[in-house]
Amino acid sequence: MSCLLFSQMAQLARACTLENPQLRPPMRSIVVALMTLSSSTEDWDIGSFYENQAMLNLMSGR
Repeated sequence: MSCLLFSQMAQLARACTLENPQLRPPMRSIVVALMTLSSSTEDWDIGSFYENQAMLNLMSGR
């Protein structure tokens, strides 16, 4: 994992764990950020994303 990717994931984790829940990013933003970060890795398989019902539910707001 590159230093930049690690840094971006750490920033996202920090935002998700802010003490004030109102300041945390919405789940849809988190999913999009994770998809973007994951797409920068060589082993990303978009097909496995669409086979994952939990991820589909997150993207649809369920």
